[in-house]
Amino acid sequence: MIAELLPEIRERLPDVPVPPELDTEQQRFRLADSVASCLQRATARQPLLVVFDDLHWADAASLRLLQFLARDGRSAGWLTIGTFRDPELAPDAPASQR
Repeated sequence: MIAELLPEIRERLPDVPVPPELDTEQQRFRLADSVASCLQRATARQPLLVVFDDLHWADAASLRLLQFLARDGRSAGWLTIGTFRDPELAPDAPASQR
């Protein structure tokens, strides 16, 4: 998964297997699960605070990631906080739909 986000990893580690093709929803879940796994490994050493700032500008995919992390973090050792400025929240912004 990380090689998809950072293609230069394949240059340094050419033996990294190419993941199977996934549909969009599967890709979203895989990314969210990878981020959660990374955070979980980090919390093995100490608790962690994850802050999402300026959520009034967030797209729907970012808000889904936040929701996933907030739900999984409850028992995993991290606290997720999101901030937004209500006056800057457009009525059609994804954050106003939640």
